[in-house]
Order: sequence, then structure tokens, then C-alpha cells
Amino acid sequence: MEKINELLSSYSTMDIANAFFLMNDTERMRKFLVKNFLYLKVHELPGDIVELGVFKGCGFMQLLKLLEIYSPASNK
Repeated sequence: MEKINELLSSYSTMDIANAFFLMNDTERMRKFLVKNFLYLKVHELPGDIVELGVFKGCGFMQLLKLLEIYSPASNK
């Protein structure tokens, strides 16, 4: 994690965001869009979302960001 923080600190947030969209990797975008689609299907349901098999936590962080976007200040 320290290496990631060191790498990210040398770039601005805009550089990192732009690099994501300029890359030729459509699979990452596809995975995020699928996660967004699934989140929207269940975000009105009561209960919690559990992600199993977390590798580095990126998917979990995506779910947290979606929660903040679609349900700010939620205790879900």
C-alpha cells in the first residue's frame, strides 16, 4: 500500500482520472459499469451488501463510492 501511495502522490487526481479513460483497457470500465448496474438494482433493498473474495479492496472501494453517490450519509 505504501508503494501505491507513493506512486499516486507524484500525480494529480486529474492526471490519474484522465489516464484511466485514455487507456485502451475497456474491461475495467465494463466491470465498473456492471458493478454500478448491480448496485442500482439492490440499493433500495433493506440490508447490507457483502463482497467476498476481496483482493486489494478496489471493488469494495467502488461499492463505497457508489453508496456515497447514490445514498449520501447512509448507514447501510
